[in-house]
Amino acid sequence: MKNEAIFNGRVKIFALIAFILFLGELGQIHSQPSLISLAPFPADLRSDLSSFAINGYGYVGVGIVESTMYSSNDFWKYDPFTNSWSQIANVPINLCMSIGFSIGGLGYLTGGISHPAPFLNRITFEYNPTTNTWANKALFPLNALIAGSVSVWNGIAYVGTGDRYQVPAYSSEFYAYDPVTDTWSLKAPIPILSDYCFSFVADNKIYFGGGNDTFNVKLFEYDPVLDSWSQKNNLPFVNPNLGFNYATGFSLSNGGYIFGGRGYNLPGLSENFLHKYNHLNDTWSLLYTGGVSSPPYYGNNIYSPAIFVVNDIPYITQGVSGGNNYYNDLVAFTNLTSTTESDYSNESCKVNSISNNNCSVYLPKKYIQGKIIIYSFKGELIDTFDLHSGWNDLNINNLKSGIYLFKIFDKNSIIFSGKVAALQQN
Repeated sequence: MKNEAIFNGRVKIFALIAFILFLGELGQIHSQPSLISLAPFPADLRSDLSSFAINGYGYVGVGIVESTMYSSNDFWKYDPFTNSWSQIANVPINLCMSIGFSIGGLGYLTGGISHPAPFLNRITFEYNPTTNTWANKALFPLNALIAGSVSVWNGIAYVGTGDRYQVPAYSSEFYAYDPVTDTWSLKAPIPILSDYCFSFVADNKIYFGGGNDTFNVKLFEYDPVLDSWSQKNNLPFVNPNLGFNYATGFSLSNGGYIFGGRGYNLPGLSENFLHKYNHLNDTWSLLYTGGVSSPPYYGNNIYSPAIFVVNDIPYITQGVSGGNNYYNDLVAFTNLTSTTESDYSNESCKVNSISNNNCSVYLPKKYIQGKIIIYSFKGELIDTFDLHSGWNDLNINNLKSGIYLFKIFDKNSIIFSGKVAALQQN
């Protein structure tokens, strides 16, 4: 377990160094994903948090506080632009093991339980970032939803698995929540009976897998149009000592991913593995293996973290190691969906990180001239520069430290796009 006094004394130095590394990573294109440490979660160490993302910001909160083993009601907002956290309005009740999702610029929490008194929550809470308030919405249909899973498709949240806090503990009932009508509707039964499953969306299909009840390596695909389930190929690595219990899923523009996990037979073992599901051919790719010599979490593998996605970048925080050590690190995979050129005769565009308003951009020699447009993380226009072939030195005034988006054009066609970071040291 971490010594918080030592950690807090070093956090500013670690955060600054990590953020500089993160900025450097964002300005380049890599063949393998990199996991970079950012500003740590500022509140108590905890597990079983909930998270969602709204309008370019990540939101994380509630959960079981390690020092008291009581559930909490605080919630926090992460700004990727400034790499900083701020506290928002508290959830009306203490919660842990609830599920979080966002639709239409609003955040939602439902299910969960309150510790130490076992109050089972059925209320769906809606968070409005404009008014910084929580509102009560429709009750979840069952008596309890503890450690369930959710994915959002086409403005509807699809919720299943989880512990019902009764005998039998698990149910195959699968529900869809429509925030426009504030109603829950029953769908085709989910084939998994477990809690702590992962879920993600890929190509208009929803996937559920993993779980905590047994060593579950099965993956199921849900078609929301046909309201039907089909079984897909099993998850990779069938060694029960390193399984997918407590693994966490997330969705990016190019498909679904799962991160972390814990062994079923040997729960003291956990992992930092990142897998991508290739939905076109029903296969898995191992993208990142972590390990004791690799960041993040200072070399510790974790399970059951909180994950939110902003501008196609997954951010991961909290989590527990197999040895029941808690961590409040925040990390991000920087290049899972980077856009690259298709054919540049071994040359490619390059955009270096912005340092003290200065940025170097390389336009391949096959292009006589071009243009780069820089946007804020929220999509606001920052500046436009004309480019010539070769290296271009740009001066971008009045730019704050943070992450920016860019597009490079050849005449009227986009030839390259991605993310770049700025660090102002003056």
